[in-house]
Amino acid sequence: KTYVPEMFTSVQRTRSGTTKTTSKPNDAEIASTRAAYTLAKATLQENEYYLAALKGEEIPSDATGSSLTTLEEAKEALKTAEKSLQYATITSPITGMVTSVTIAVGDSVGTDAVITIADNTTPMIEFYLDEEDWDNVAPGYNVEVIFDSLPEKTYTGKVVEVSPALVSENGSTLVKGTAELDNVSQLVKENLMLGLNASIDVIGGRADAATLVSVDALHEVSSGVYGVFVQKNNVLTFTKVDIGIMDTINAEVKSGLNPGDVVSTGLLETN
Repeated sequence: KTYVPEMFTSVQRTRSGTTKTTSKPNDAEIASTRAAYTLAKATLQENEYYLAALKGEEIPSDATGSSLTTLEEAKEALKTAEKSLQYATITSPITGMVTSVTIAVGDSVGTDAVITIADNTTPMIEFYLDEEDWDNVAPGYNVEVIFDSLPEKTYTGKVVEVSPALVSENGSTLVKGTAELDNVSQLVKENLMLGLNASIDVIGGRADAATLVSVDALHEVSSGVYGVFVQKNNVLTFTKVDIGIMDTINAEVKSGLNPGDVVSTGLLETN
């Protein structure tokens, strides 16, 4: 065993001079001194870890120390407080307009909706058609919409959804659909009130500068094959025609007739 002699040297001064006496420490004194040294070294290391943590520097995963523990506990407490603060802030999952709020400061809430938000970034029109028109509407069909409060403007869009089942409204069985407007300015989007009434035309097809004939003049020879009686020189001649789109009044004639031809409906003549 080794030790520092000076730490165990006693000095005595007398009239005759100064004497020094060096005594060998016992085991208990050596153990106590070594323990004090080890503790001081450990305390220094813990303080160095703590200082590094305060500076935001990286410290070993096995670093210990009461100050370091207190610091980590304070950090966790801060995280918990921040999370609690986040829970106190309501964040909408969508961009839109708040349409109703049914709570006030201090109220307790449960699972019922207390704030309603409407998405006004994409104006949608909910419309209803007569039951017999179920085959005249499908997703992708063009629509033209005129709002009752904005009669001077016609908006266009497309059908985006058609309910697979009929719905009952005011005692009538109807086809329900949804259309999305596609030419609405940002200013109108921001000021368009929810629930506005509008009229809507669902366009299943369009024919421009087409030759039209009354559906009353058509005679279906077989499925999808039509003909008309053309009157010329007071003689009726049956002529097959190629029909395009049609509604309940007129049909588009792709070939077989020319503008100005006179056809018979059996009830009246049409040009």
